[in-house]
Parts: sequence; structure tokens; C-alpha cells
Amino acid sequence: MRKVYLLILVVILSLVFLIGNFSVWATIYRIIDAEGNTIRVTTEPQMKISEEEAGCILSPIQPTIVPIISQDISKVKGIVFEDHNANGVQDIGEMGLPDILVSNGLTVAVTDETGSYLLPREGHFIFITTPSDYIPTTAWYKNLLEDNLHFGLRFTPEKNTQQFTFVQIT
Repeated sequence: MRKVYLLILVVILSLVFLIGNFSVWATIYRIIDAEGNTIRVTTEPQMKISEEEAGCILSPIQPTIVPIISQDISKVKGIVFEDHNANGVQDIGEMGLPDILVSNGLTVAVTDETGSYLLPREGHFIFITTPSDYIPTTAWYKNLLEDNLHFGLRFTPEKNTQQFTFVQIT
């Protein structure tokens, strides 16, 4: 019964507590063998069965402040870039494209001189308007749940025609 209370106390003390918006408290544990060597480090206050059988002990390390990267999740940002090798990744030397229209279906933004855009996180998709002398090397639309919201375009002057295509996303 004493082990159960001790385990509950350790679990409660190991919970993550937010301090402001930028850091958290986290308890870190070392699993130490019979010779005093650290076997592994964990944030979970428990050992594996094999470690218990080998006579290891669980030792908490001083609580540590862990920084958290703050992100504004109310906005969507990305880059529209010229993808010379059409691999869908912005490589060294592939510059951002200015004046490209990017939209979430409710708001339209125009990329700046570095190809960057910033939009409110609204709706479910984000998409670009492809200029007539470019072709997309990535999907021309993306789900807002995706991690990578960058768009690649490849310059193709032979494609520059008067033909117009319209697609509606609803």
C-alpha cells in the first residue's frame, strides 16, 4: 500500500505545470544500476520490469525549466518559391516569388518580396493562384492541418497562353 501512495505522489509531482506562456516545469528521472551508472533518462516515473529485476533504482533529477517555442496558431504563414529543379522543396538559391495571390477562401494575401505570406487561420484549405507562365511543383492547395504550407512554382514560359482555368473550392 505504501508503494501505491509513493507512486501516486511521484506521479502528481511529475505533472507538467505551465509557468507563463514560454516554459514548463518537468521532472526528469535517471534509471541507475547497482554500480551507480545511469542506464537511461526519462520523464516517466517508472522503470521497466527488467530494470527492476536487475536492482536498478529510479532517481529524480532536479526539476528543470524547459522552454516552449511560442507560435501564433491563429495565423497561417508560408513561402511561395521558384522551384528550379521541380522537387517540391525550396533548395539553396531558389528564391521566394513576390506578388503571388494566396487565399484561405475568405481572405486573400499577396506574397512579399521574399515570397512570404501571412493569413488568418480560417476555413480548411489554403491555395495559390498560379501565374500563367508557371506550373506548380507542389499541390496548388493544402489542408490547413498540414505542417508544410509552402508552395513551389516552376517557370515555364511556353505555358504562357491566354487560356484561363477556374476552380472553385467550397
